[in-house]
Parts: sequence; structure tokens; C-alpha cells
Amino acid sequence: MPSDPPLDDEASLQGLIEERLEELSEEIGDEDELSEAVSEFFDDLADANYDGLMDHMDNTLEDRRETIDGFRDRLYDTWKEPIDLFEAYTIFCQELGQRYSHDRREAAMADEDLVQLALVKLHGRACLLSREILTLIKNGFADAAHARWRSIHEVAVVAEFIRQSGQETAKRFLLHKTIDDYYHASAIRDHQDDLDVEPITDEEFEEIKSLREKLLDQFGQSYDGTWGWAAHELDSGRFRELQEKAGLEHHRPYYVYASKANIHSGAMGTFDQLNTVRNSPVQGTVAGPSNYGFTLPATHTARALSLCTMSLIMHRPNEEYIVQKLTSDKFLRDIEKAFPKVRTEIQERDEEMWDEYLQERLAEIEENLDEFMDDLEDFTPPFVEIDTDDFDVHVGGKGSQDEDS
Repeated sequence: MPSDPPLDDEASLQGLIEERLEELSEEIGDEDELSEAVSEFFDDLADANYDGLMDHMDNTLEDRRETIDGFRDRLYDTWKEPIDLFEAYTIFCQELGQRYSHDRREAAMADEDLVQLALVKLHGRACLLSREILTLIKNGFADAAHARWRSIHEVAVVAEFIRQSGQETAKRFLLHKTIDDYYHASAIRDHQDDLDVEPITDEEFEEIKSLREKLLDQFGQSYDGTWGWAAHELDSGRFRELQEKAGLEHHRPYYVYASKANIHSGAMGTFDQLNTVRNSPVQGTVAGPSNYGFTLPATHTARALSLCTMSLIMHRPNEEYIVQKLTSDKFLRDIEKAFPKVRTEIQERDEEMWDEYLQERLAEIEENLDEFMDDLEDFTPPFVEIDTDDFDVHVGGKGSQDEDS
């Protein structure tokens, strides 16, 4: 974003700061007064810099939004077929869930069917997540879309596990919100003096605590865990076992990948991004939207949404819903073909463009070979070297390498 600091064209902000600090140190002998003057100087500079940013803000935002609008249009032109299929599928699943819920509501209420209540709630959340992921894809954020897939995958696992396990598990699931409320309230109370939140009173906290204790008396201490509502069906009490019992353990490699690469801030997420072309001759850090990387989050999301929808409609199925399941399968097959097809087209196009660029560059080098060789002798690229003997990391650039490196 452009700024308008009070500087001459020839000056730099850093240069002005250094010059003024030197002047202040010469003018003011008292250390406390100098510290106060320096602080006031920095505040004035920050005010001027911020005012300059605000003066240009409307133009900056207009330019950025115009650029983003153009990017979105080009992205959609490229991915139109798979995106349209994906969006149509989210509508199909949402409308199917709504129709099923309406058709089965009275029977479920008469039977006090807690499984259906839980599945309807979970399916609604899955539909919401799929729309969020669609929005991220349309705007070029593949890694964020895959992070949200991790959430919808958990919903799919929970829905199928509850459908298979029955009424007791559904009851425990629905009541488990009190356990989550207790730990959330505890965390808030630990830090509420430092947070801009309405404090939780002792009376409110004691009420939540009392409800939690009653549930633990009823279901046992194992109910207290994150997946405690399923503890009576599990040996380990871990989500991985939930995946296995729901028949979705084959998704675990991608679940772990989404955690490490798309959610957490470790090395994998820093260096391994879906929105960059793998094995490209040119690699960089993408700090904005990209036209690449949607196959994994889109196809995985469509599959998870399908699982949530099928868990719901297969709870009390009839012949119509069997037909709808087969229709859903056809949707999925087309989605899982359409996204890889466009990805391959982009890869082929980029490889062709890169080959053309290299040919042009090589022709330029041949015409100016002597000049190119002189420049090459003076150039040492930056490098990152990892010594696998002691796992030291060495970073260097021009003039920093040993002669035999």
C-alpha cells in the first residue's frame, strides 16, 4: 500500500530516522529526556505514515479489488466445468437433506429418534462447510479450502459413527456440549481479566460445573475427553479409532497432511503448499490467491459431503432415497474426473510456456554470450544447506561459500 511520509524524493525513511536520532543525541544530554524525545519522534513518524496510508486507502483498495475481480473471472473461466459441478452437487445435497428431514420429522419425533436429530444437525453443518470451501476455491485459496475439508471430514466421521452406533451414542453426543462448555468457560475465566469479554460469574460457572459433574456421574470419567461421547464404543478414546470404526481410516494420510500443511504452523505448512505447481522450475512463496491446487480439497469435500448426506438418508431409507444415492454417486464420479482434467491442462500449458521462455532466453544468451559469462562469474546465488551429519543449517549468498562448496 503506498504511503506519504514527510520525506524528500532523495531521502529514505531509514535515512531520516538515523539523521534525526543523531541530532537528538547531540541536542539532549539527559538520558530520560532523550528517551522521551525519541519516543515522541517515532510516534510522530507513525502518525504521518498512517495518515499517508489513509489518504491513499480508497485508491489502493479500488486497485486491489479490480485486480482480484479480474483474477476471479480468469480462474472461473479455467475451472468452470468442475466448479459448476461442485456447486451443483452442494445444492443437490442440501436440498436432499432438507427433503429427507421434512419427510421423516414426524416419525423421528414419535420414536424419539436421537440419531436422526444428530444426523440432521451434522448434515446441516456439512452443507455449510461445503459452501465455505466452494467460496475459498472460487477465490483461489486452495490450502484454506483443504483446511476446511479437515473439518467436514470430521463431521462425516462423526455422522457415520453415530449412524452405526445408535441411540445411546447419539444421546451422549448431543449432551456432550456441556463438557465442551465447561472447558471453554474455564479457559475464559483463566484469562478474562486480560480479554475484552464479558466475565463469567461464579454463579454461571458453578452451574456449568454442576451439569458436567452430573454427566460424569452418569457416563463415567471417560466421558470428559474430547471424544468422550464415544468412549463407551472405543478402546483408545482417540479420533483415529473413530475413523476406523466409521470405515474412513483410508482418509487419514490426507487428514494428517491437512493438519500439518494447511492448519498448523510447522515446516510442512511453510514449504509445502497446494497452491504452487509441483516440480516447477520456478518456486516461490505464494502470499495471495492462486489458480492452482483445487483438486484435492474439492474432490475430498465432495466425498465428505456425500458421506454425510448418505449417513442421513440411509438412516430411514426408502426406494426414492436409494435412487438419490445412486444419483449422488454419478455426481461424484464426474467431479472426481473434472478437477484432475483441468489440473492436467494447466500443467501442460505451463510446461509449454516455460519451454518457450527457455528457448527465448537461450537465444538471447547465445547472442550475448560474452556478457552473460562475465555476469555469471560475479554471481553466487543464495543457498540453504543442511548438514545431515549434525543437522546444522547454513544460509549464504555472494561471497559466503567456501572455495570447494
